[in-house]
Amino acid sequence: MSREPNSAPAVASVAELEQWVREHRVTWESTSRRDVAPGQDGPAELEITLLGRYPGGHFPVGGDGYSLVYERLQSIALHVLGPVPGARYRLDPFDAAVHLRAEEGWTPEVELTFVVEPAEHDPSDVGFRQRTLTRLESGLEQLGVQRKHWREP
Repeated sequence: MSREPNSAPAVASVAELEQWVREHRVTWESTSRRDVAPGQDGPAELEITLLGRYPGGHFPVGGDGYSLVYERLQSIALHVLGPVPGARYRLDPFDAAVHLRAEEGWTPEVELTFVVEPAEHDPSDVGFRQRTLTRLESGLEQLGVQRKHWREP
């Protein structure tokens, strides 16, 4: 799902995002994938998954609790995607599901996945994925988002 600029969630300040990341113990994971036929050369897509807990690590009772967590994860994704030149991206839609991971003690989390790929395919640019991952990782770290699982600072 591509987000149009006018449909993006309200922008929060960096300080608000940093605080929210701590309160919701936001983590991230990455994978690389190719959506081309075997034997064909194509751009590798970089898939980043952000995971955030509902406040207190509890299941919300009714309402829009998880969708609000997803919307803030969207703000984080859009914040770090802003400075990635030569790339296009898409955000997966809200799946209204709770995700449970052993490394997080089976605490309910909301997941947002976004995919980044080169805006134009250039077979000679083999470093796109690594440069993009480095930029995104730096942006996520600046907000306090931790890789794989949450560790208290």
